[in-house]
Amino acid sequence: MMSCSKINLWILLLMATSFCLHGQDFSISNQRSTRKIKKTDFIQMRLGELDDKQMACCPSKKLEGKIINLTPDSIQMIMKSLMIIRDFRIKNQIIDMNLFHNDTTTFALHEIISMERYKSEKKINTKNYLFTTGVILMMSGAATSLNALIFQPNRSRNLLIAGGAQMAAGLVFSLAIKPDIFHFKGTKYPWKFN
Repeated sequence: MMSCSKINLWILLLMATSFCLHGQDFSISNQRSTRKIKKTDFIQMRLGELDDKQMACCPSKKLEGKIINLTPDSIQMIMKSLMIIRDFRIKNQIIDMNLFHNDTTTFALHEIISMERYKSEKKINTKNYLFTTGVILMMSGAATSLNALIFQPNRSRNLLIAGGAQMAAGLVFSLAIKPDIFHFKGTKYPWKFN
């Protein structure tokens, strides 16, 4: 038979475990569904104000890191990087980029434009590598097909098939890892933190 102190110890251990497990994620929802965001998920957030007419954002901030705390009106993240961007819809519009290591920041929930969720930071790098490989495969497939049509019309069937296969493989690689993207502004069903 277990003594009273052992039972109390087990009860305290179960309470502490359930408290820790409960605090490991956040939830967001819109009119259609609800999703869980874990504290271990790597997040890319875009902050700023949208222009209602053009749906443009000038300038905006892109934060990368992990969410550690949520209050009714603000969110706290451990940042890896912060970029100030002129227009987030166009690539290479970075005004300033700062890298941080475990710095925390807090910002208002109403500033969030969109959020991308990845299982880990490694998934972002894998996505970038696969996208680059896919683009190279599509370009080489297009070059092979063009070569078949222009320079080798007598062997064009086999080369066209090879070029088409390269372009299809490139498309698959380019679209292989798609993050969960949640839009908090500028959409019919905006997401919000619960």
